[in-house]
Amino acid sequence: MKQLTVIMMLCALVLTGCQSNKTTIAPKRTDEARIDVRMRWAKEHIQLAEYEEAKRPLTSALDIDPNHPKVLNLLAFVFQQQGEIALAEKYYKQMLKADSSFAAGQNNFGAFLMLQRRYQEACGYFDKASANPLYEGRPQALENLASCYMLSGEKERAEATFRNVLRLNPNSGTTIIELANLIYQRGESGEAWALFSRFSELVNSRRIEHSAKSLWLGVQLSRDGQDPGMAATYALLLKNLYPNSLEYQLYKESKQ
Repeated sequence: MKQLTVIMMLCALVLTGCQSNKTTIAPKRTDEARIDVRMRWAKEHIQLAEYEEAKRPLTSALDIDPNHPKVLNLLAFVFQQQGEIALAEKYYKQMLKADSSFAAGQNNFGAFLMLQRRYQEACGYFDKASANPLYEGRPQALENLASCYMLSGEKERAEATFRNVLRLNPNSGTTIIELANLIYQRGESGEAWALFSRFSELVNSRRIEHSAKSLWLGVQLSRDGQDPGMAATYALLLKNLYPNSLEYQLYKESKQ
């Protein structure tokens, strides 16, 4: 309301030219507000997995602005969740055509491509998203990039990227364990144990929780002499918490 008052005062002082500014700026602000309402409505449905219901406010938003990247991003995600892969990709590409620098969209499209096992393409989009220093989701994009490198078999690049994640987010439990696991596989159990201890401190402070991968790594490191008494504890947790996991199967095989 205060901003509107200022505009009205300027119109009274300088009538010529002000009218044209009102007609070009005000409707744009109104459209963005209308789109924002529809996006919030759609997100509520998405959180409840009501994907068909989420389409209505999103398509309504596209009636206002057919090239709104955030709306296209959400609609692509909805189709992705429904298994409509071709439609999801269509809207992701339309989103990036509308705004090729939309980092959140690049990250989401990368995740979509990774699920399709199109790793080379996916890594490219994660790389673009993580290159934006102002993107608030940059640590997650870097973590996704490192995982993408892992799935592509590029372990050296994955390790370097995981280390970059820890510089931005020192308490990323996923990254700590992935990096520790990479280092352990390379035969450097000392550094791997140091990272695992760092992870354990975060678990003990209830900031993160153990995963199947972290517990299996704990079993292996403990067996290797870092803390032999804890191997059985990690194994029991793995059995109780993740009995159907690949890691528990590997543990059982290791006992044979």
